[in-house]
Amino acid sequence: EVEGAGLLVESFATYSAMQVVEDTLGYEHLLKYLSQMREEYEVPRSKAAPPLLRANNSFINYRKGPFALFALRNYIGKDSVNNAMR
Repeated sequence: EVEGAGLLVESFATYSAMQVVEDTLGYEHLLKYLSQMREEYEVPRSKAAPPLLRANNSFINYRKGPFALFALRNYIGKDSVNNAMR
């Protein structure tokens, strides 16, 4: 176990699942899924959170990481993110 391993593994897995949702059900369904995830994420929490790669809880791994990858995808493109993951 190394720092950030849980974040990378679970974020990549969830991001990959998000792509499957998009490919099979469409982009609109993906946005609904993200909206549902975001509602659960917006529960008030401390502003003194550790940096993303130093996080050591499942909430960050399963929720915050995939949103970071999705945002990156919007900035640099889906193909660029997928190629970097490969």
